Amino acid sequence: MTILSGMPGNRWRWLAALCATAACIGLAVHFIDVGASAGILATSDPWLWVVVIMLSLVTAGLRAARVTALARPSRAWPVVKASFLHNAANAVLPARIGDAALPLALRQYAGLDLMQGLGLLLVVRLSDLAVLAGFALILLGLVDIWAVPTGYRMPISMLGAVLCVSVGAVPYLMRTGGLWAGRAIGRHGQRMANVAARLGRSSGIDLVLLTLVIWLMLGLSAQAAAAAVGLKVDWTLTSLACVAASLAFASPVNGVASIGPFEAAFAGVLTSGGAPVAQAVAAAVVLHLCALIGVGLTAFTAVVPSVSGNRSVPCS
Repeated sequence: MTILSGMPGNRWRWLAALCATAACIGLAVHFIDVGASAGILATSDPWLWVVVIMLSLVTAGLRAARVTALARPSRAWPVVKASFLHNAANAVLPARIGDAALPLALRQYAGLDLMQGLGLLLVVRLSDLAVLAGFALILLGLVDIWAVPTGYRMPISMLGAVLCVSVGAVPYLMRTGGLWAGRAIGRHGQRMANVAARLGRSSGIDLVLLTLVIWLMLGLSAQAAAAAVGLKVDWTLTSLACVAASLAFASPVNGVASIGPFEAAFAGVLTSGGAPVAQAVAAAVVLHLCALIGVGLTAFTAVVPSVSGNRSVPCS
């Protein structure tokens, strides 16, 4: 992460992220009773904090299982380790710098070259984007907060369901794109094609199931975070707030550790559904802090030297 954050080309991203974080915090201080939110956090249920952290750990494990299922390594731990480090880098570094950590870590620990790692990253990110968009449409058809006409709700939700299932087509798209890249840009594209060639029907099924469960876990985390601060809202609203916060997190300018935009998006959806502002902001802080703790704990397990050592093992 230190190497990624210190690259000269990323300095403008750090500057933009700092500005985004400062702007969001400044607006929060000006328009929101920060003291009220702090008081709610002080009296929140500590056991539900633990629940959110545990769900974050489970989510990190599912993300690692997804990368492992796609990479098909001879040993799973090096790929799991790379995924844990990628999650931590992505959570802390701004402007999507952390995504570069996955191919770099896969090269270091699992023996894949950069193009192979990039191929796996593209599969994962395309899958997340499809499911995120699908969940957003499904929830927009279920939540009545933005006056969506009744006649449009069912088609919107059905389109969202189709998008979620379409994740299974991502491996086939990657196989086609990888083969084309292998012919168009030579050996570097061929390495990506080698990864794509291993992504068959079983990979598509694994990808659909794991990606859906990952985002369902995130929705449960959002519901538990809301309950921790005494907020009683429907699960559809908290799930939609989680989708909005994830979109803010995925933005190229998302703040340092996504502080600010994440809370603004999450609290904005909750308040649109009638939740008190102070509780909505407190719930967003609980969810964000617990997510950072979760990825931090998994990253710690990845950097602790293991009994078997840190030798790189190529994927089959």
